[in-house]
Amino acid sequence: MSELRLSKITLMLWKIRVTVLTLLLLAVLAYFCHGYGWFLIVILALVCLYEGVMLWYLPKLFRNYRSGVVIKTTHIMPFSKMIYAETITSPLAKLMGIKALSLKAARSRILIPELPEKEVVKFVTAIAEGEL
Repeated sequence: MSELRLSKITLMLWKIRVTVLTLLLLAVLAYFCHGYGWFLIVILALVCLYEGVMLWYLPKLFRNYRSGVVIKTTHIMPFSKMIYAETITSPLAKLMGIKALSLKAARSRILIPELPEKEVVKFVTAIAEGEL
């Protein structure tokens, strides 16, 4: 059985997202708690603990992204039933050269997490030309 894992660049994207959100939370709390030094130290310690746990937890989560599942679902989407394919990206993901892919059919939607941009473009082009 082949291992299905997300790329290292996807993991890095999620680490950056968690770090930015943590820093934003810290900045907001620092703004509102500027008069209470002890409270700010407690909040800073909690935010650092959260950041450490997330930077430790995210690699474990992505390493086990497809393993350990008792029941795996397989989505079969006939090409004739597909309504559209859409690429999803954020500014950070765009800088890293990755995109997510969303496939929409009559009663279902499949979201494929971040993939290299070349693969997504090749897939969408093949769908548009009816080569699948």
